[in-house]
Amino acid sequence: MERKFFQFLLLTISMTIAIFFYKILAIPDSRGFPILEYHMITADPDETSRIYSVPPKIFEKQMDFLL
Repeated sequence: MERKFFQFLLLTISMTIAIFFYKILAIPDSRGFPILEYHMITADPDETSRIYSVPPKIFEKQMDFLL
């Protein structure tokens, strides 16, 4: 009985340590850079693509801000 308890305790500690290191190593690398994606740049979008479009003037202002 005592042996099974220590086996269970060892397994629990091992799993806790494994999860701890997995969480630490799973942190994304912050040396990367963001990627912007524009679906459509148009001054006259149709009704279905309006939500995915950016007018050219706003796109130009956004690019000026980034540069």
